[in-house]
Amino acid sequence: MTQVIVKDLHLRYPLILSTRSLRKELLKTLSLGLLHRHEEKRVNHIHSLKGISFEAHEGDRIGIVGRNGAGKSTLLKILSGIYFPSEGELTVEGSVEALLNPSLGIEPEETGVENIHFALDMAQVQKTEKAGIEQDVRDFTELGDFLDHAVRTYSTGMRTRLGFALATIHAPEILIMDEVIGAGDAAFYKKADRRLRDLADKTKIIFLASHSGELIRDWCNKVMWIDHGKIKDFGPVNRVLDAYLDDRGAD
Repeated sequence: MTQVIVKDLHLRYPLILSTRSLRKELLKTLSLGLLHRHEEKRVNHIHSLKGISFEAHEGDRIGIVGRNGAGKSTLLKILSGIYFPSEGELTVEGSVEALLNPSLGIEPEETGVENIHFALDMAQVQKTEKAGIEQDVRDFTELGDFLDHAVRTYSTGMRTRLGFALATIHAPEILIMDEVIGAGDAAFYKKADRRLRDLADKTKIIFLASHSGELIRDWCNKVMWIDHGKIKDFGPVNRVLDAYLDDRGAD
């Protein structure tokens, strides 16, 4: 059974503040001709997520909304395994694919083809299927001979095409997205949207963080409203989204 269960989840991370200004430290270093090894510091903690609890089951398409800094992206990174909670319980049953940054994990010094082969190996694609999937990536990206060049020579749009294609080569049971497509021209956006919808149809649970109410209504059947690191509301898409948009419009 594919599911995500979160109980009383917290995330705190340290923010170290020096009691000396950089200018004062440089002046002192220059005047004494040595470095001060012992610097008085104080450690504050940012309490980013505060007691998050919810469950997601097969068929749930959960939109995550909230103002900037509310904790949306932080929660997605915890669900993706990028961050680890400070407290609480997190149970994720099912394969996970996080589409947070399409360029994440691409090695710029390697060619596009080498990055494709690495992605296929990491996804444990069967040898008999590799040639077909590689051709699919070639057709989708339309990068042609550039795939034989180092990725560092690519434009931002070209790198996005390759990263997006690699991130969507197979359908996970749980798909996590921050917005849908971060960059690209209009033609690529249409191709990527079709590819992503095909992928979503095969996915059992989706989490989508977005500022677009239209996008949330189009993709989701539930909405989680996060405010100051806490869940303010969680339920049917129209009820929660309307409440959130009314609250945002009141500012």
